Amino acid sequence: IPSVEGIQEFRVQTNSYTAEYGRSGGGQVTMITKSGTNQFHGSAFEFLRNSAMDSTNFFTNRNGLKKASLQRHQYGASVGGPLKIPGLISGTRTNFFFNYAGNHSNNLFDQYATVPTLAMRAGDFSGTGLTLIDPKTGTAFANNQIPASRMSAAAVSLLRFIPAPNLDGTSRNFHYATTTQSTSDSISLRLTQQIGRASCRERV
Repeated sequence: IPSVEGIQEFRVQTNSYTAEYGRSGGGQVTMITKSGTNQFHGSAFEFLRNSAMDSTNFFTNRNGLKKASLQRHQYGASVGGPLKIPGLISGTRTNFFFNYAGNHSNNLFDQYATVPTLAMRAGDFSGTGLTLIDPKTGTAFANNQIPASRMSAAAVSLLRFIPAPNLDGTSRNFHYATTTQSTSDSISLRLTQQIGRASCRERV
């Protein structure tokens, strides 16, 4: 995918394709990349987003948690003009266009999950509105509490790998942050040789 600075024009087709785009579903996107001219031209851009300039998420603020971090850095530059090689290329009919774009981001997202409360870990489900049935007798456990002797050893071992809740309630009571990192660099170079009176056009 070429950088925005490297695109001269594009077209989107959604139906009634011509024969060259037949037997293909979905939309068709055709782009023409920029080419150099007989004069030197260039551009540069910078886009920076920092969590220091962002507001705190509503749910994060409500729970008194730290604001998530977001660092996004997008930048790039382009240059185009005549290609001159003394004794080989004069530059009047040969042009070049070089484009670079980088996108580096580091995002920290707030996530919520539901985990067993400390009482549930001990077999106490009173106050949850649930009725626990003893599978052996078919009757309800007294006070919705599972005796320690009846708790599965495998379940007790599994609880070691489930974090304890850090928020109140029985739903969405565990908050954690997930970090995603993305790094991409795009480099494109186009050479255009004019043949006769018409200039070459490249479609990608």
